[in-house]
Amino acid sequence: MKNSKKNDRLFSQSHPARVVVIYFCISVLWIIISDLMVNNFRLFAGTTLLEIIKGLAFVAATSVLLYFLIQQALSNLKKVNFELNNSLEHFNLITQHTSDVIWTFDLSEKKITYISPSVTQLLGYSPQNIIGKDAQTLFSGEVNEIFRKNVFNQLSKYEDANNKKNFCTLELKQKCLDGTYKDTELVINFIKNNDGKITELLGISRDVSLKKQYEDELIKSKQQYQELFDKNPLPMWIFEIDTLKFLHVNKAACEHYGYTYEEFMSMTILDVRPYIDRSEVLAVSKTLKNEPQRTSTWNHIKKSGEKITVEITTYNFLYNNKEARLVLINDITERIKAQKELEESQHLLSSITETVPVSIYIVDVAKRKNVYSNKATAKLVGYTTEELIEMGDNSFEQLIYPEDLPLFEDDYATLISVDDNEIREKEYRMLHKSGSLHWYHSWEIVFQRNKLGNPVLVLGAVEDITVMKEAENFIKQANETLEQRVKERTRDLEEANNELEAFTYSVSHDLRAPLRAISGFSKIINDDYGDRLDDEGIDLLNEVINNSHKMSRLIDDLLTFSRIGKKDVVKSNINMNELVKNTFNEIKKDYTNKDFQLNMNTLPDAIGDYSMLKQVIYNLLSNAAKFSSCRDVIIISFTGQYSEEKNTYCIEDNGVGFNPKFYNKLFKVFQRLHSAETFEGTGVGLAIVHRIITKHSGKVWAESELDKGSKFYFYLPNN
Repeated sequence: MKNSKKNDRLFSQSHPARVVVIYFCISVLWIIISDLMVNNFRLFAGTTLLEIIKGLAFVAATSVLLYFLIQQALSNLKKVNFELNNSLEHFNLITQHTSDVIWTFDLSEKKITYISPSVTQLLGYSPQNIIGKDAQTLFSGEVNEIFRKNVFNQLSKYEDANNKKNFCTLELKQKCLDGTYKDTELVINFIKNNDGKITELLGISRDVSLKKQYEDELIKSKQQYQELFDKNPLPMWIFEIDTLKFLHVNKAACEHYGYTYEEFMSMTILDVRPYIDRSEVLAVSKTLKNEPQRTSTWNHIKKSGEKITVEITTYNFLYNNKEARLVLINDITERIKAQKELEESQHLLSSITETVPVSIYIVDVAKRKNVYSNKATAKLVGYTTEELIEMGDNSFEQLIYPEDLPLFEDDYATLISVDDNEIREKEYRMLHKSGSLHWYHSWEIVFQRNKLGNPVLVLGAVEDITVMKEAENFIKQANETLEQRVKERTRDLEEANNELEAFTYSVSHDLRAPLRAISGFSKIINDDYGDRLDDEGIDLLNEVINNSHKMSRLIDDLLTFSRIGKKDVVKSNINMNELVKNTFNEIKKDYTNKDFQLNMNTLPDAIGDYSMLKQVIYNLLSNAAKFSSCRDVIIISFTGQYSEEKNTYCIEDNGVGFNPKFYNKLFKVFQRLHSAETFEGTGVGLAIVHRIITKHSGKVWAESELDKGSKFYFYLPNN
């Protein structure tokens, strides 16, 4: 700007006339002085006036010519100066407003001669702090080394006449005044003199931080896209629109179709289509450039030859500078198969619901109306399915008996908290189309809910229970009568049973005195008059004594049987091992002439009445010993098994056993399966066992075959 003003002053102070006058005066003066010198300083000596005039005319002519030449030169200089001023103004305008930093570096002086104001915005420095300094001011640290290596050390390369390139580009991370760093792109232009030597550097530094950010994001986006493409569980591929050749496929495509990546790269999309579809594919491919996006369904062929149905979504985009199509494949073979099966299932279900005699319906909970009824339901209430649906909202009010409507309202109000698998049952009355009142029983479950979990539809089945209700009423009335009769009959039976037990007890006691008399007198006769009786008399007397003893034992058993029926069960924990061993030792005394063995495992304790269970053990063990007494060795096994609910015990012997066909007599009073002559007994012992075990809420049973021994089982609850 200073040079421009200086030139303007120069042009304003210069005038061609002044120059011509000076030229004219000097020329005239020169003519006069030269003439004087030639003529030894004598004016006009030896010189004609004509010659002087000719000289003056030449000077005058050249003065005029000089005037015009100077005038033209000044005009050209003004024009050049004007253009230079404009260029300088444009340059200053550009440097003042551009975000790029423009600077010059003088290689001879090794300092920065100019830098644009935008350096403040880029790096934080003011131009005054930079101009006149060396390059390290702008490029410090590692950046300075890069600058020296790629610029200062390469000057000879760019001075080479064969090198047509006169600039270089560097990407740097420049340090700002505040200590931060910015990504910059630096373009260095090498300014040469007429000798081809580089004398000056013209540099342009540009902030590329945003560009770098975009590039990083673009790289990240490409990586994400590539990862999304490669790791997508659905098959994907890219093909060229013009040639239909595969350009890229993901792993899922290779696995799903059975081809390797290399095999795909040698194929076109026609190779995965059935032959019959290829003409259609070719026709569609011609329209792809005009369809940026397309979704359609096609048949594909795997490498194995398996035919599949796929739904594909395609998009147009540039891939490696080629017009390509991105394809996402969804194999819907199983879905179509499932849809077909579903349609068949729905058809079958519809056929079933319309033909079965069971009444099925669906109710809209909010509108309280019937949205579906099969023929059986419509028939049940006397309407057609169309008539039920045409009743519209609140059809319940038209069908349900008014007194039973609250039952539905209360039930449906609680459906939100009901599990979907819970079946809700109701009995209610409904008006038949004929006008009669019928009873119905329904089973309902929540069939559909909305997003909030509120029930929307209820599925139900219903049956007409009018006849059953009438029968119930009849049975109820009959039961009331029968209950009264049962009470009366029970009272009569209790009285008869009490009288029978009293009679049994009384008879048992009353028989003891005559039996004692018979037994006593028989003994006296035997002792005092035995020597007077013959053998037959003695036998008869002994028979009387034996039978009186049997009668006494029978009376004792009857008394025991009677007492058990009246006695309360007093339960306690019983050591069965100890009880069985003590009872066995007691019975063993009657068989001193026999080899008598008892085998037993560790028995679980029992819960029950001690005296009663002792009677059970005694009766069972004595029975086992009695019916095994015909064996050389009496072997009895007593085992037990524990469970949480009950303990089971088993008494096994090696006796004569019994015929299973008479099993029903085994636990009854006075029933004997063997003759009294073979095995004595009263026939009451097992009946006592049965009564005691029954009073303990247990069970007793037996297994046997003739001459193969017997097994008697009983169990007692563990509570």
